Amino acid sequence: MLSFLCLIRILLTDHFRYCNMDYLFTSSIQGAGLQLVTILYDVACQWFVRFWQRVPSLPHSLGASLSQFSIHALVPKFHLQNHDEGCHSTYSFNFFKGAVWTDGEGVERNWDDLNGQGPSTSKMLPGARWDTLDDCCAWANWQKTTGLGM
Repeated sequence: MLSFLCLIRILLTDHFRYCNMDYLFTSSIQGAGLQLVTILYDVACQWFVRFWQRVPSLPHSLGASLSQFSIHALVPKFHLQNHDEGCHSTYSFNFFKGAVWTDGEGVERNWDDLNGQGPSTSKMLPGARWDTLDDCCAWANWQKTTGLGM
C-alpha cells in the first residue's frame, strides 16, 4: 500500500512539474504541418519519459492530434555528459539517425549576446522589443555567415 501511494505521489508531482512544458510544446506544434518532431531539451530524459501518460490531461484540442506526429526528444551534447549514464544512449544525438554531427547547442549560442540587450529592451513595448532582439539575432547570424570562410 505504501509503495502505491508513493507511485501516485510521483506521478502527480511529475504531472504538475511538467504541465507548463507539455502545454507549450503541444501548442507550438499544432497547425505547423509537421510530421516528424525532434525536441532538444536539457532535461528531456526527465520530461519526455512520461509525456504520453500526461497527454490525456492536456486540453482536448492539444492532445487529440498528437498521434499524427512522430516525436523524439534529445538532450544537447553539452548537457548530456552531466546526466546519468542510463539516459545517454536513449537521448543522445550520437545514436539518433541523421543527427550524429549535430550538437543541439546552436539555439543557445546567441544567448550571451542577447543577455546584454536585456537592460536596453526592458522598457520597450513588446513589438519594439521583439524587433530589436530580432535585429540582434540577425546581426549575430550575419557575423557567423560572413566569418564561415575564415
